[in-house]
Amino acid sequence: MFVATPESWHLVNGHTDSIRQTIVEKLYSHPVMRAAVLAEMDILKLEMGYDHAPVLERMHIDHVLTAWLRLRDAEIQFTHCLSGENVSAAAAQFRQDFLESAQTRFLRASESLEKIRRLARNTPAMQINIAHDGGKQVNIQSDAPACGKK
Repeated sequence: MFVATPESWHLVNGHTDSIRQTIVEKLYSHPVMRAAVLAEMDILKLEMGYDHAPVLERMHIDHVLTAWLRLRDAEIQFTHCLSGENVSAAAAQFRQDFLESAQTRFLRASESLEKIRRLARNTPAMQINIAHDGGKQVNIQSDAPACGKK
């Protein structure tokens, strides 16, 4: 059933959406703020080309969005920690390390998405194998836009 209708995968394997929903609920208690952040994520998803992306790219877009939410969480926690009175140096250092870790994860996720996109662009869109008499084979590779040009 899932092979025939891949768009239904999220019904069983929708962990990414539920993880992001949990993070949003943790960050924002007000329903309007939750809705605004979820809408912002939907906009980012569209701007990243999620709907027309191949499966591997969609997985990485999901990962970037989750990392973005976790970075937002770390930023909020770090800001609250620094704005509080009587904050210990150990607590401040913990929050700073947490923030740096979230920044690193977000950067890695973004770089991975870009690498996947770059590799997809560099992969030839077409390959033609021509067998000649005598067992000699000629392979011709071309990008799709260049096909038909002389």
